[in-house]
Amino acid sequence: MEGIIKNKDLESLTLLHNQSRVYYFFMMLMMVVIFNGCRQQNSTEVAVVSGKLPAGIRGEIRLSELTPEKVTGVDSASIAADGTFRLVAHPAATGLYILHNDDENEKMVLLLDKGDSLSFAANRNGFYKISGNDDSRLLMQYANASRQLRLTLDSLGSIVLASRSQEDFVSIKTAADRFVDSSLVAHRKFVRQLILRHPSSLASLLLVNTYFAGSQLFPVDSFPELYRLIADSTGARYPGNAHVTHHKSRVERAMQQREQEQQLADRLLPGRKLPTVTLPDENGNPIAVSSFWGQPVILFLWASWSPESRAAIQQLKALNTTIPILALSFDSDTKIWKAAVKIENTGWTHVNEPEGMSGAAAKLFGASRHLPYFILADSSGTIMTSAAQFRELADTLAKMK
Repeated sequence: MEGIIKNKDLESLTLLHNQSRVYYFFMMLMMVVIFNGCRQQNSTEVAVVSGKLPAGIRGEIRLSELTPEKVTGVDSASIAADGTFRLVAHPAATGLYILHNDDENEKMVLLLDKGDSLSFAANRNGFYKISGNDDSRLLMQYANASRQLRLTLDSLGSIVLASRSQEDFVSIKTAADRFVDSSLVAHRKFVRQLILRHPSSLASLLLVNTYFAGSQLFPVDSFPELYRLIADSTGARYPGNAHVTHHKSRVERAMQQREQEQQLADRLLPGRKLPTVTLPDENGNPIAVSSFWGQPVILFLWASWSPESRAAIQQLKALNTTIPILALSFDSDTKIWKAAVKIENTGWTHVNEPEGMSGAAAKLFGASRHLPYFILADSSGTIMTSAAQFRELADTLAKMK
């Protein structure tokens, strides 16, 4: 009868329905397994930075990756009403990241690797706490200590400025200067200890290159062993890391430059033969340094564009010495050099390196290190004095009288 389902058909429908429920349950189970598997895999592939800023701070907070070549945005998020945020990165390897909000002056540097989960909290004074990996905590220690010292020095500066009208201003300023000097020495010692305790950390790459109060804490020419230690230690821990490779290249270049400068300094030491070079005078006539052998000579290295050099000319003129002076200039603009020579009206022998500071004479005498520079040689061409300070030349000449 049409419209009536037979018992046999009902049994078939029931069986089909039960099979569908089993299939549906099986598929849901598989999706849960796959989802959990992906979530577990992703948790080891990503790095998460969650944190809390002081209440009332609004806007956006951003996470950027810092590479030797550039800064690249990675993630951003709106700061919640309670100051919380969450950011995610996908590091290919251990790297440096910058955490910053709309105030570009407030930046925190972090180290992140796959699977990291960092927790960050800052207060209104700019100090912060972080947990999740030791390298980021190392940078936190430096940042907080530097900020505390900066606040202290700023307060001290305000006191000094306010005391300018007081009778004891000089003593206050002197005491403040002593405090600043001792504080910088202590701060450098503190940062150095951080590096020595963690030489294989990428954080040490940043710490060794930090500046404070306008000065680099660890110039490579003054702390070569510290730079080598970091290069070797980080290279062993992070082979092939871009930051480590970049650091090692910088260290190698700096060491090569340091070696070249040392060779140059040795070349101009008293007792060495004065290097000779032939250059044109104002009329284009070739003049050799060696043409002055047979009598003492002062070789004066200068440039018309150097105010210190122009001032040194006046000091040399005031000597009224009978010793010939050969003034070697490093001016790439010959016309300006000739005009300067005419203005100074010294009566000396003048020659010029037409290639300026990139010329062979500049490299021979290390003009890039110091201008002006004074070299006094005896009648045999042997260097007696080689100095960047006029006083040293004047003292040697006084002894010759």
